[in-house]
Amino acid sequence: MGLISNFQHDRSRDIIARIDLGKIKHNLSALKEQSGGKPVWAVLKANAYGHGAVEIAESIKDRVYGFAVSTLDEALELRTAGLDNDILVLGGVKPEGWPIASLLNLSIALVSPDNLSELVLFLKNNQLKIHIKIDTGMGRLGFLKSDVSLHQESLKLMKNSIVGLMSHFSSADEPSRSFMDQQISAFHGIRATLRDFDIQPSQIHFSNTDALQHGAIDSETHTRPGLGLFGLSNHPQNISLNPCLDLICNILRVKSVPEGTAVGYGRTYITSSPMQIVTLACGYADGYLRAFGNHVSVSIEGNLYPVVGRVSMDFTTIAVPNNASVDITKPVYLISSDPNSPLSLRNLSHSAHVLPYEITCGLQRRITRVYKD
Repeated sequence: MGLISNFQHDRSRDIIARIDLGKIKHNLSALKEQSGGKPVWAVLKANAYGHGAVEIAESIKDRVYGFAVSTLDEALELRTAGLDNDILVLGGVKPEGWPIASLLNLSIALVSPDNLSELVLFLKNNQLKIHIKIDTGMGRLGFLKSDVSLHQESLKLMKNSIVGLMSHFSSADEPSRSFMDQQISAFHGIRATLRDFDIQPSQIHFSNTDALQHGAIDSETHTRPGLGLFGLSNHPQNISLNPCLDLICNILRVKSVPEGTAVGYGRTYITSSPMQIVTLACGYADGYLRAFGNHVSVSIEGNLYPVVGRVSMDFTTIAVPNNASVDITKPVYLISSDPNSPLSLRNLSHSAHVLPYEITCGLQRRITRVYKD
């Protein structure tokens, strides 16, 4: 035990994500302004898109109505961390999860008519806040109009527990809002049907970040932005949103090699001249995509150097000219929060043919997240 207690952490393998909470608060304010100041369900699913759900929630808890997550486990993480805001589980909860959801005062999305009779029985002796999800065009989870009519008796029996009505846009990132308008129309039709059953939830919400780019929707009482909190959006008309994450790693080895040296698995890069191959302490197990190999660059002291060879599980290699001096103690920037940088999430995602948040969602928990306000 003495050896373990006196162990000095080897920081050479550290990968650090620096996250600017001030930018997140700015983005939240911009999104609220776009909606006309409506209360916000801040979507923090997938560990806040890789940014750290608990820390982000703590930083904005006084500025939002509540938090929306994908799974019951994600909700439990926030509640057990001491967050008192309302928490909505977007992906629904199975019957075995209802007791803990009730105990911790969670809200759940009702995403299908399955288990409705069981839920009616549960609600006779338990409290649970329910948001009915309506499928207006996404084609995944949610009630269709026919489901609402078919199961109206069960829905009527639980009407006192239904506090919200929600849907999800499928094409809000498109320049035209024509299909958005079709979805809104379908939503209002189903809402009218529920009103006929005397089911009139107090909360109405379906706008995500991209939908807010099109402007406020009058019938909503709340909005549900996620990506935009972190300065990300699929919509071409990006309102004033600031990316907030820098990803930094260390240099493990600088090695001079001759012309004709193969680098990495599969020998996908062969040096065309004598150069320095620098090995970095990051790989796809950390979330630095394998697709980046031979396609992107990194920055050391403001100088760009190409990633060469395949990104492996724990290591990445870059090519540096022999006449360049590399200080092994200097940090290496893999992702930059500067939207104009070649290392911005948008530029990296284009190079890898993925979405920017596919990159951030893949950032593993073995990465150290450091927050500044």
